[in-house]
Amino acid sequence: MAGARNKWLIILNDFSHDLFSGFWMSCILVLYVLDRKADAAGGLLLASELREVMALFFWLVISSLAVVLITGIMRSITYRRERDEDTEQVKKKMLIIKHVFLGAVFSGGTWLAYSLTFR
Repeated sequence: MAGARNKWLIILNDFSHDLFSGFWMSCILVLYVLDRKADAAGGLLLASELREVMALFFWLVISSLAVVLITGIMRSITYRRERDEDTEQVKKKMLIIKHVFLGAVFSGGTWLAYSLTFR
């Protein structure tokens, strides 16, 4: 029973990791659109209200990034090795390349969210 529960927790963790990665990206897109709308807003009141909504989305970006990092750590703890050593070497190399690339994307996107929200 404990083994089955652990498998479900791993699946839930992996699902959450992927879900919040997409949520992070969606929040960045919403911030970009809101920033354009705030710039185009003629009245100061509307622009001010949009900036308040943007602040909420910025904190959603930060929260989802925290979930992605925590679930990513859990993913690395529950990592399963491949039986074939050659396959394992290629898999590890590709995971490192993917995470370096995504680390740059997440860093740049979070900086963009900050710069759009607090300018």
